[in-house]
Amino acid sequence: MEMNDMVIISVDDHISEPPDMFKNHLSGALLESAPRMVKDDNGKDVWIYQGQSFASVALNAVVGRPFEEYGMEPTSLDQLRDGVYKVDDRVRDMDVNGIAASLNFGSVFDFAGGRLHRVPDRELAVKHVSAYNDWHIDEWCGAHPGRFIPCAILPTWNMDATLAELKRVSDKGCHTVSISENPTCQGLPSIHNAYWDPFYRAINDLDMTICLHIGEAIPRLMPRWRRPSRRGYRPCR
Repeated sequence: MEMNDMVIISVDDHISEPPDMFKNHLSGALLESAPRMVKDDNGKDVWIYQGQSFASVALNAVVGRPFEEYGMEPTSLDQLRDGVYKVDDRVRDMDVNGIAASLNFGSVFDFAGGRLHRVPDRELAVKHVSAYNDWHIDEWCGAHPGRFIPCAILPTWNMDATLAELKRVSDKGCHTVSISENPTCQGLPSIHNAYWDPFYRAINDLDMTICLHIGEAIPRLMPRWRRPSRRGYRPCR
């Protein structure tokens, strides 16, 4: 297949991250405290972080299976196509499918880092978010320049850290970020609240794009009183 035959840019693809993703981006105590993948008693691969366990593979990793077999299986990396978690194999799959470029959402922290809002030490999580973004930008996307659209996640529970990470990833060449479509599900103010104004200004100033992957906030809906009124914003209660 010739490059000119690859006419599709896919903006809703996923990664089930490999177990060694943090090793090149952290050291010492930060590496020891980073998420680590283990196999539980049922043979399921899970990430362990700050006393919590996160599933890494499921419906977002059923590529290659007949549609009738789509579901919450598989549950471990050895049940997946290599292209789900190995970047060189992913690009080979993209070549076969005619995919010129792909934007990939992560799994370990959810599509937009939602799981990190529930960990006890969120200041530590700020550092691990940056390490995740470094892996995503430098190793996954950087392995095949031009074939991926880097998409960072942010420590949105800390606006100062969020603004710093926006500038940092922008300087690294990442101009797309993923946030929850309804941050109230994470205990944050509504997207209509003034809390987000510095974020929107930074996104505009840095000429970045926001991705809202449906699924972070399901099934909770936004109460009417959190939506903007005709006269402007109403405060988040």
